[in-house]
Amino acid sequence: MSGSARSGRYLGLDLDATWASIARNAEVESELLDVLRALHRRSAPSDFAPQPPGPAYTELLGLLADPARLLRRVGLTPPIGHPEGRDRR
Repeated sequence: MSGSARSGRYLGLDLDATWASIARNAEVESELLDVLRALHRRSAPSDFAPQPPGPAYTELLGLLADPARLLRRVGLTPPIGHPEGRDRR
């Protein structure tokens, strides 16, 4: 997973769909958080004044709180026979 940001704003995220389809929900969530944190650290100016969260930020936090919804949102679904949102590994 990788992404881009400028001046503390997220511009895009790239997700390996093959990896995400076989990875545990917790792994996808952890990787996404790591990428977002790294992007913020590298792109936010040192005099960065926090901005009020926008709709994209709010949506990202909502998706992170619900891994099954996150996987659906990025076009991935649990394998057939697995109850949605449940990790059997």
